[in-house]
Amino acid sequence: MDANGQLRFKLSSRSAATKTHHKIDGQIQDLATAPRVSGKLEARGPVRLGKGETEDTATFYDMNAQLNLNTSVAELSDMSVSFDSAGRPQLLVGAARATWDGGLKLSSKLSSQWLDLDAISAGKTRKSPIEALAFLTGDAIATGPQGSSNLQIELEQASLGGEVDSGLNVRL
Repeated sequence: MDANGQLRFKLSSRSAATKTHHKIDGQIQDLATAPRVSGKLEARGPVRLGKGETEDTATFYDMNAQLNLNTSVAELSDMSVSFDSAGRPQLLVGAARATWDGGLKLSSKLSSQWLDLDAISAGKTRKSPIEALAFLTGDAIATGPQGSSNLQIELEQASLGGEVDSGLNVRL
């Protein structure tokens, strides 16, 4: 612990099952009174591995964000999620917040100028926009944590279900 009462730390985790990797380079403040953690969060993993799909064929995301959390709130600010899809990098930016006092509440607002969701999903979304959204969200909506959520995604243009759409605003 330094003279200001801050404890620096680095954490790293890898999952062989999900092929994800997470790192936090941060600091803990006010450990004895009102603990707070701040730092940089980095994550990498496949968008979604389908049955029989390997790490070699999946599209991966890289996420970077500023992490701030305390005993009741976790926030990701200055968040950027990049996808390297068919050699064309794509970027989604925004913020996310989770609170758990009085029950879990999740909220996020993300935006992008262009996302090729068909390419990011390795062509698994080309049937129809509804089937594409079902594939991209997987079982997250049905099996996610109990609580409330508010997800906003604003895309200036997106390729989804074999169609190019403009002004796509998704709120879940």
